Amino acid sequence: MTLVKICGLTRREDALRAVEAGADALGFVFAPHSRRRADPAVVASIVAELPSGVTTLGVFQDQGLDAVRDTMLDCGLDVAQLHGAEDAAYIRSLSFPVLKAVGLLGPEDIATLAEYGSLRIVLLDSARVELTSVAERRVVTGGTGDTFDWNWIASRPAFPRVVLSGGLDPDNVAEAVRAVRPWAVDVASGTESRPGRKDPGKLRSFIAHAKRAAAESCGPGASSEAEHMMTPGVPVEWGHIFRTSTSDRDRMAGGRRVGRLEAALRARRAAGGKSLVPFFVGGYPDRETFIALLLGAQRAGVDAIEVGLPTPDPVLDGPVIRHAIGDSLARGTTPREVLDDVALARTRGLTVPVVLMAYNDHLLRSRGAVLATDARRSGIDGLLIVDPSRPEADSLPPDLKGCRLEKVALLDPKTLPSRCETLVREAQGFVYCVSVEGGTGGTAASVSRARTLVEFVRRHSDIPVLVGFGITGPDAARGIATVADGVIVGTAILAHMGEARGTKAAAAAECFLSKIRKSIASSQPGRSTSQSTPSTGGGSQGPSHA
Repeated sequence: MTLVKICGLTRREDALRAVEAGADALGFVFAPHSRRRADPAVVASIVAELPSGVTTLGVFQDQGLDAVRDTMLDCGLDVAQLHGAEDAAYIRSLSFPVLKAVGLLGPEDIATLAEYGSLRIVLLDSARVELTSVAERRVVTGGTGDTFDWNWIASRPAFPRVVLSGGLDPDNVAEAVRAVRPWAVDVASGTESRPGRKDPGKLRSFIAHAKRAAAESCGPGASSEAEHMMTPGVPVEWGHIFRTSTSDRDRMAGGRRVGRLEAALRARRAAGGKSLVPFFVGGYPDRETFIALLLGAQRAGVDAIEVGLPTPDPVLDGPVIRHAIGDSLARGTTPREVLDDVALARTRGLTVPVVLMAYNDHLLRSRGAVLATDARRSGIDGLLIVDPSRPEADSLPPDLKGCRLEKVALLDPKTLPSRCETLVREAQGFVYCVSVEGGTGGTAASVSRARTLVEFVRRHSDIPVLVGFGITGPDAARGIATVADGVIVGTAILAHMGEARGTKAAAAAECFLSKIRKSIASSQPGRSTSQSTPSTGGGSQGPSHA
């Protein structure tokens, strides 16, 4: 059965009416100059109400990667539909499922489809040439309301899926389905009373005519291209996501959204490198130096930064970090100030993803949902919650389940096997493996213990796996990087800074991190999933607790 996508939605009532009429997917336009540009806040509220079987797409055109990712994450959308000149490198960096639109001016444009053959799905739309205010020629794709000659695509390359768009309406959609036999049809203006407003009668008629024509084209006992591509129990894939060779299980499970944090770590791994993430205590040694440390770390080539909120009882931390936390608290540092400092660093050029590490007492004092919302607005990308009093509890408190931050999982040698698989399955961003027993800055990192944890994670997911605790310097970092996707360094940075403040502290941290970066660049690649020792005895094996 040919699927139906209704695009150009801006209102809740139109979206719900489309779903009620049988739409399989909904599209929301965020292209800057579109007459159907949607409000992200309205879209987020609409998406939250939709049934799970409906795919949601955000439509973009030549917009920055960060802007597209942020909109996709804020709205909770499934697929990015791209209508501009976005190339394969852009699509790969986006780390979201992508539906690429190709505009057709004539039959010769069919040859350009070969450029997108690896996507396995493409949207074909009409295009037209416009002259800009400075008399430059510009090809416009999408939103034209024009059809193209469907005979052009009769001999198209063998894409598993073609989404047909451009000038479709209730009067011609049945003819289009019979002529092209597309995997899906896409409509915006053909179901409108005016741009951004749907006509209920046109909406119902379009969906009914499309589905009826598809059923008739299949004939008794036959099945359409769309049905062949569906997997029982798996959401329909409207987009293709570039992934590494070890991620087939994620892809076959319908894929999942990947945020800025995880995208950065995956990109480093895909390039054959190892990720470096430093840890800093919020507000230490003072607010200006803290900001300078963030910017200096970025100059040193880190992939992300972990920022710890000071807490009176940091049970996981050793004496060096405890001293820094105590000093920060003594000067009155609050969670709000730490978030404000991160936001200020963003205005000064900080672009790498930032993970906020918080103990459960922060959630109790400030309400978890409020903290998560404030963190997101301040430029935080990920969240790591540590609750020593409830080690076997859910990875996140209930009021944080809906927050739009990547939820990092912490896995240590004492984590019970019954919880390990759940933690890994729920993780986003990366899995943080603790290589030692006890607090930070004590025992040196154990490569063998790290390997056990890393291999366990890789048996269940291809999410990036980073190892921290006990990374005392370049040599230790190099050793851990041979078995993991990257390292997390905290105590050693603070020890290297000593009592320095301001630019001296930032320069010392930057120099030390540059040495770590150089050392892990020379490490051997970690084990792949296929190299990990498979579990035996029919059940999942957790990390060793010996």
